[in-house]
Amino acid sequence: QIKIKDDLAYMNDNGYLVTFDLSNPAQPEILSEVLLRQHRVSEYRFDLVGDYIYIGAVSGQVIVVDIAIPNRPRLAGQFDTGSEIVDIRVSGEFAYLSLRETGLLILDVFDPADMIDVSLFEYADPGIIEVSYDFLYLQNSPSLLTVLDKSDAENLQERGFYRFGEGDIIRDIKADGATIYVAYGSNVAILDNSMLAVDENSKNVGIPENFSILDVYPNPFNSTATIRYNLPAQSAVSIVIYDSNGKQIQELQNGVMPAGVHQNIWGANSVSAGVYFMKINGDNNLSSSTHKVTLIK
Repeated sequence: QIKIKDDLAYMNDNGYLVTFDLSNPAQPEILSEVLLRQHRVSEYRFDLVGDYIYIGAVSGQVIVVDIAIPNRPRLAGQFDTGSEIVDIRVSGEFAYLSLRETGLLILDVFDPADMIDVSLFEYADPGIIEVSYDFLYLQNSPSLLTVLDKSDAENLQERGFYRFGEGDIIRDIKADGATIYVAYGSNVAILDNSMLAVDENSKNVGIPENFSILDVYPNPFNSTATIRYNLPAQSAVSIVIYDSNGKQIQELQNGVMPAGVHQNIWGANSVSAGVYFMKINGDNNLSSSTHKVTLIK
């Protein structure tokens, strides 16, 4: 893992935090090497915000390093979570940590010398974390992306989900506003989540009034197509692909989804070019909806 700030690069290297001066890219220079093993830190993830590096270690330790003087980093604070840390992100005065088989821990890191445990939200298998504005994106299981509203750090609210196909393990998550980039399997998904459109006055995520397929894009497509649909209420949802003869090709979704706008991706590498139909069905007296797509190869 590597983070860049101005002409400096910070890298984790086998228990060390190494600082590089990149002012001359042809001849990068090592400015400092901080040995973290003395703090029971060997494998770790880290985030860089302002003049601090926040380290989350497999050992459960949170280490904060002051890098205001790049060639003389110093320990600013330490906190023991008691659980293996999978990932760490910092936003404002809070650090968000996914803890193996425990959940999502929130720490107040305003004063690195006196970090405070704010709240713990239980999740069975938390993984990668990304934060952007008032939203937190959590790999809630190997193939499930959960979106949470973090505007109130003590009372996170789940706002939606995106489930990738079975075996499509999420590798990384990056967010830019309401656009989410997810590396999964050997692919990258770009999710333009309209459910993240926030009312300027209320900060409430709107619930759609109708059950419908909003869009399937791109169309025509040559490898993957994204289906985006509305749910006015929580519903058991199935999404099934049929060929032009009415034969079922693949089931993309079969489970309960909350109200909101959702997306699913069809990877069509194993089928031949032609016309196909995506059919979505919901319970609670919701009607079905069908969309025609064209696969070109």
